[in-house]
Amino acid sequence: MLSLALLLLLPLAAPQNILIILLDDVDDLSLTRGKGFPNITSYFQKNGVMYNNAFVTTPICCPSRGSIYTGTYQHNHRTLDNTVTNGCDGPNWDVNIAPNSLGKRLQDLGYRTGMYGKYSNNYRGDKVPVGWDDWLGLVGNSQYYNYTLNRNGVAEKHGLDYKKDYLPSLILDAGIKFMTTKTKEPWCAFLSFPTAHETFDAAPQHQKLFGGSKPPNLNYPSFNKTGDPGKHWYTRSRPPLNKHSAKYNEQGWIRRLQISPVCR
Repeated sequence: MLSLALLLLLPLAAPQNILIILLDDVDDLSLTRGKGFPNITSYFQKNGVMYNNAFVTTPICCPSRGSIYTGTYQHNHRTLDNTVTNGCDGPNWDVNIAPNSLGKRLQDLGYRTGMYGKYSNNYRGDKVPVGWDDWLGLVGNSQYYNYTLNRNGVAEKHGLDYKKDYLPSLILDAGIKFMTTKTKEPWCAFLSFPTAHETFDAAPQHQKLFGGSKPPNLNYPSFNKTGDPGKHWYTRSRPPLNKHSAKYNEQGWIRRLQISPVCR
């Protein structure tokens, strides 16, 4: 998971506008070596700060989102995994995450706040979480088509029409509309894309990009190596990739590059 925060500077006496872009399951190889994210590379890395020795404390979706929203570690916000039973949405989320989120804290400071896209793996769409003035929340986990949104409290179903239903485009359009609406208050816009999570559904105009690309990890000594006693138990228990799985791995690499909403 990748989070990018951009502070758009106003005059020094005024608060700063804040733009947060959250991408789902983007790995370092895709970002820095796949060349599928040139806008991120050219704008954020060259004009901002790149943390080359950073570590994710809990590299799993919902606990990581809990930390992003609240600025606290997993043992404090109590979202332990991607299930409702262990804190991913549900009662724990309503108590420990939503009221302590950056949206609520910034709202209390006089910010106008907007959240667009994936909120949590198990967001039910039954309400707008506290702290957000403008809301476009994806019900459930990452999708590109065939999903339901909660748009400021109203359910909105989407199908397979690219022009009307492609979720990355809807998130981008809603975010731009929010940021370009002139108001007296400073704003915080949180754009949470499904990219680059499965099912890797690229926009039609991007589906022929990066043909023939090969994942850099194919040349790593650790690639497809199993049974190492020093590895995590799950990695130790997995068999090596067969030919079909290896081919899917290569195709997945290309499709992950193709679905970036900011790649062109």
